[in-house]
Amino acid sequence: MEYVARFASPRHGRLLTSSLAFAVALAGITGCHGPTVGEVNDGGAGSGGAAGRGGAAGGGTGGSGTGGAAGKAGAGGTAGGGGAAGAAGGGGGAGAGGAAGKAGTGGVAGTGGAPGTGGVAGAGGAAGMAGAGGPAGAGGAAGSAGGGTGGAPDGGTAQDAGPDGGDPNIIWQYLAPAGATASAVAVDSAHVIHVAGAHGNNGFQLRLDENGNPLGADDEPLDPYTYTDFSDVAIDAADNVYFVGELNNGGSDTSAYVRWGGVGGTSWGHTETYAYGQPTVQGARLRWVGAKIDSQGRLVVDGQEYYNFYFHLILRRYLPAGGYDLDFAEPTLLNDEGYGLTLDGQDNIYVAGVVFSTTNQAQITGFLAKFAAGGGQTFSTPLPNKSTCTGGQTYAASPAFDGSGGLWLLGNDCDHEIILRQYNSTNGVPLRNADMNTTPNSNNAQARLASDGTTLAFVGSGGWSANEVGFQLTDTDLQGTPIRKFSLALTHGTYNDALTGVAFIGRDRIVVGNTMGATTAASQIWVARIRAP
Repeated sequence: MEYVARFASPRHGRLLTSSLAFAVALAGITGCHGPTVGEVNDGGAGSGGAAGRGGAAGGGTGGSGTGGAAGKAGAGGTAGGGGAAGAAGGGGGAGAGGAAGKAGTGGVAGTGGAPGTGGVAGAGGAAGMAGAGGPAGAGGAAGSAGGGTGGAPDGGTAQDAGPDGGDPNIIWQYLAPAGATASAVAVDSAHVIHVAGAHGNNGFQLRLDENGNPLGADDEPLDPYTYTDFSDVAIDAADNVYFVGELNNGGSDTSAYVRWGGVGGTSWGHTETYAYGQPTVQGARLRWVGAKIDSQGRLVVDGQEYYNFYFHLILRRYLPAGGYDLDFAEPTLLNDEGYGLTLDGQDNIYVAGVVFSTTNQAQITGFLAKFAAGGGQTFSTPLPNKSTCTGGQTYAASPAFDGSGGLWLLGNDCDHEIILRQYNSTNGVPLRNADMNTTPNSNNAQARLASDGTTLAFVGSGGWSANEVGFQLTDTDLQGTPIRKFSLALTHGTYNDALTGVAFIGRDRIVVGNTMGATTAASQIWVARIRAP
């Protein structure tokens, strides 16, 4: 049971959805943006234009009507109401609410358009602008998702379509069809967003442009009876994409697995596997968890090896043309495994992970270790449980360097506080403690840390209040002081929303995670572009 829990991928389940159906559904999705506001008329209060009806979904996506703009009120007059939203075609996008009327002098502002109904939630109407002496009109409520049928199962794209009615931090958000999960995200030099994860029994990649429009989705092309799963993705200076994870050929063993994804991630290249070397040992499980590209274009990966009831940290550095020039496996009975990793400018390697007690594997502590570019471990700094925790579990999840050369570590404390600490990169001595209390909340779990150079950003699952546990993004300055605490729950009360990766376009955050509807067991990938703090 201990083994199953640790090697379960960070997703909610595996649905054997066909890759063809998923690709067809994805092809019918376009980016969804805010409501269109028309021109207003002067004079007396004009009524809002009627909304167009959505087109029928005949194998594609039904078009949605846009509510007409409200008339402009005359002096002292009442503004016309926003146009009603168009009804969605079968399973198509919901109609956008009409724009709110503009108040005249002393007039009352018009209210936002009615919400659309249908496949995905309609965007709320824009708030009316207050005239002189008149109060601002309220924005229309977001439409609730209906039961329409369309090309994209359980959703499609979304634009501020969460139950919170939209969030000003969100530039755009994208909700993928059901049946896939996301583990990591990276952005190439053309600002193409690459999401890595799993779809059914296959490793999976999703590509979006910088505006959230889907460009493609592909399953790992191995035999369908071969199980693969991507845990991380890395991109080199020439935009070659690399996916890492695990491979299972149907037996009791798994191998750590690397797939070359070609330039732009549009072609499947060769593969590398790393299996346990003693065929007499059954049930050996290996997988790569973290991946980074060093200054020479080499792919550095870390992960976990399990056999004979022990876990071991494994580490390799692959060459661009294949093969490897660095190979490390924990040689002792130290019961440890690697999670995230990062590199410095001299290609030294820093690994975060956990150590299991050899007498009680329910007791877990963290560590931060450094390996020299030429091989060999330089230091390993423990991250122990607090004295107030009995039999606790403390995780070191993800290290990262900031723009000033500071080495930071993200983790989860045994009392569910967020661990954020800075270390001396030469000797591993702790320099700064910026841990954060999250209520504390037993559902808090932080996954990845990254830096845009001037700030830190980390993602996971949790919330800053007991009423909203969901997607969580926290931004700090280079002293670890929070400058923004963002959280969003798409499925309130179910604890199904978790972010798993963060990357950057400029200083905007590209975050990726998974959600699951309250009435379905199928996971969906959620991707969003969050404004720079």
